[in-house]
Amino acid sequence: VGPSAAAAAVAPVADVGIREFLVKDGAEFLRLGLPTSLPEASDPETLGDVGRAAQESIELVRLRLEQVGFSGRGPVWNACLKEVNRAKTLLDSPDLFRPVSTFDGKKSFSPDRQRQTALLDATRTSLTNLEAAVRKQDIDAVRKYQDAAGTSLGELRELSVPRDALPFAVPDEFKDLPQLRGRATLTCEIAKGGKGEFEREDGTRAKTVTLKMVVDGYRAPLTAGNFVDLARRNYYDNLPIEVGVFPVLFVVRGWT
Repeated sequence: VGPSAAAAAVAPVADVGIREFLVKDGAEFLRLGLPTSLPEASDPETLGDVGRAAQESIELVRLRLEQVGFSGRGPVWNACLKEVNRAKTLLDSPDLFRPVSTFDGKKSFSPDRQRQTALLDATRTSLTNLEAAVRKQDIDAVRKYQDAAGTSLGELRELSVPRDALPFAVPDEFKDLPQLRGRATLTCEIAKGGKGEFEREDGTRAKTVTLKMVVDGYRAPLTAGNFVDLARRNYYDNLPIEVGVFPVLFVVRGWT
């Protein structure tokens, strides 16, 4: 399958964000990058992917406020409220649980309906709280409930995606290379070389830090597969890397 076909199978999230809004958060990228049956640059709601459309509206609440440094004025808050109400309306659509079409010739499986219902209820509750926070222009509450709504809806949508499958076919010439069919979570430890230390966000310092990485094989199965394969074979253990003038050691500790 050529690049255009592959692009049509992957969620049409730009490398930098949604429309003019810049996505900076990794969790947002993962939620917006979930596979979909939509062609690139199309309107999710028009084509029936209401879950994707609702996800965009929820994420746009944060993105709109980030663009103005979380100091939104009337028009920005009104736009955020419109996004919340749009997401709430979309969650009532009977098409919300529509599964992703076909992966590698596999039909989407039937997910856990009880889990779906619980996540849908959680998303609705968070959106109700988010609406109230937006009306009060409470930045802290908006951040809290926007993240909660985005996370639960992302988990809900992920239930409809088949595991161990890709939304497009990998060309035969690459079939023998490592592939990540889905996503993998890796934990790595980074240590400062010499007497250097890392400074944490809370101001404390440490010789080592632990990072959690989610590797996305839906969008880059070969690149992701190669990285995970090397991690499994301990390629990165005690590997020195240069960050500015400070050497660090990169060690992958585990994966799921």
